[in-house]
Amino acid sequence: FASPIIVRSPVSTYILPQEILTYTPPSQWVRRKFNNGEVLRQIFMNQPLEDFELELIEEMKRECEKEGVQIPEGLSHTLLRVISYNFRKYKQKFAHKSLE
Repeated sequence: FASPIIVRSPVSTYILPQEILTYTPPSQWVRRKFNNGEVLRQIFMNQPLEDFELELIEEMKRECEKEGVQIPEGLSHTLLRVISYNFRKYKQKFAHKSLE
């Protein structure tokens, strides 16, 4: 999950500028703190995950295994978005709600 893009060969000038592939956003852009004190991740791709985020993902995987649900490979990169939304709303039942 969320490892940085590693460029090992020259990128075609017709794809993306090199700066986009190597850009690291400021931490306040990755997570935003709101007036109510809530901190939400705003950028999910190519950014390291916090320990608590990795724990949420593992809990979600355990719930999926318990329910006999396999997370499609193509959705693995968006899993944290779904978890984050449901964790804010449902806390203790976030994994179950994420499966609905």
